[in-house]
Order: sequence, then C-alpha cells, then structure tokens
Amino acid sequence: MGVDQDARIADAVRAGRVLEGMTRDQVLSARGAALREEVIPPDAELWHYSEGEVAFSQGRVTYVDLDASQGKPAAPSTPAAADRVTREDLGATAGEPRSPLEIARVHTPGDGFLALRSEPTIRRGKRLLKIPHGSRLKLEGCVSRPGDGRWCSTTFDGRKGWVFERYLVTGTEE
Repeated sequence: MGVDQDARIADAVRAGRVLEGMTRDQVLSARGAALREEVIPPDAELWHYSEGEVAFSQGRVTYVDLDASQGKPAAPSTPAAADRVTREDLGATAGEPRSPLEIARVHTPGDGFLALRSEPTIRRGKRLLKIPHGSRLKLEGCVSRPGDGRWCSTTFDGRKGWVFERYLVTGTEE
C-alpha cells in the first residue's frame, strides 16, 4: 500500500468509516465488533452490523454497505452497493417467495463466481459447481432461512440447486 492509501485508511478508521481494501483489524478499529459474522466458503466472510454489512475476501474488504442514518459515517459508495437489490425493492416481504422465473444476474466481481449448492445453506449445502460472474439465471423461487439468509432455487449448466441471493442483481432481462 502506498503512503496516500495508508493515510486515507487511517483517516477512515478515525472517522469510523470502512473502505474497500481495509484489513479485518482496521475494520474492527473503525466500527468495532460485528453483531454476527458468517463464513462464505471458500475464503469470504460477511460481517453484519446494525447499520449494514461488510464483506471480506482473502482478508481484505471487498464490499461495504453501511447506512449513515445510524449515527456513524457511511462508507463511500461502491458499484456493488449500488447494484444491491433488497426485498423492499422487489416488493416482497421476508419469507415471501419471488415471482416464478424471475431473471437475475450473478454479481460477484471479487470472487468471480457464485456457488450453486445442493441445499439453501453454506453449512450443509454441498457446492455443486461455480457459476461465473455476470451469468444470467432464471430464479424459480426464494426462501429465507434463519441464520442462513435468503436463497434462490435455479438451474445452471443442467444442475438444479440453490444460490445465495445477496450476490444476485434482478431486473437485468434485455
């Protein structure tokens, strides 16, 4: 890291902000401990705060979505944050499935793929294959699982399985 980047990160830590490229220790200094942490194999983590979340890959921040309205400064806008679609955007409530056969695009620029799993959970769901970043999927329905988040059923390359909704952007049909 260059001197300018080091100074920028030091300023962000003092202001309570999180920037892409920060380490776990720098995020802890800036925001404190997360309310909940989840591991997303093979090498990613998602830290949940009351103001939003921070994702890591290979020990560095790759995605920031923290809300400034909670009294703490927000992280700068990132393309991933701008692409994020919430249930409210879709007009759905927690536990309500999406409309059948909705089109979505895989948005995983940091990892380059999204795992298709045998079950809607990272703990028990075996990874069936890797779906490349930018791929288009037809979603057959989604479910919310306590502790596991929201998962959508789809078929890719002839294999039926589940994908983690957080890495999907909807409304990309051309």
